[in-house]
Formats: sequence, structure tokens, C-alpha cells
Amino acid sequence: MVDILTPEEMAPRIVTLRDLRRALLPYCHGWRWAEDAIVDLWELGAPVPNPGKEEQRILLPSQFKKWWLEVAERMGIQHVG
Repeated sequence: MVDILTPEEMAPRIVTLRDLRRALLPYCHGWRWAEDAIVDLWELGAPVPNPGKEEQRILLPSQFKKWWLEVAERMGIQHVG
């Protein structure tokens, strides 16, 4: 499983959509817009050639930070940093 960290701790990483959803869904608290935004976040990443396996993409820290800040603001999560 891929660990997804807060934006300040994050470097680009390669993830599947399944891994990204598994890591970020707990922060969505059932809010559909946030769950849909996980897919959008993943699709913004560059595809990684991975023949015969589940599609992977590079999760970009700048895009993740935008997602994290929006979710934190809407959910009332205190953002550190």
C-alpha cells in the first residue's frame, strides 16, 4: 500500500487509482465531491508505462496540495504548515 502524506512531506510518487482512493477516502467523510476529486487528482498525473498491470500515474505534489487544502477547508480540518 502507498502512504499518502501531507503536502509538506510529499515528493512525487507513483500510485494506482486504487491506492490513492484507499489512502484518501477516509479524509472525504462520504462527501461525493471530494471522492470525485480523487479521480481528478489522479488523472492530472502523468501516466507511467506499466504493461500488463494496473495503470499507474505520477502523483504531483502541487496538485495534491490543491486537493488537500480544498478538502481541509471544506471539512474544517486544521491545516498544519
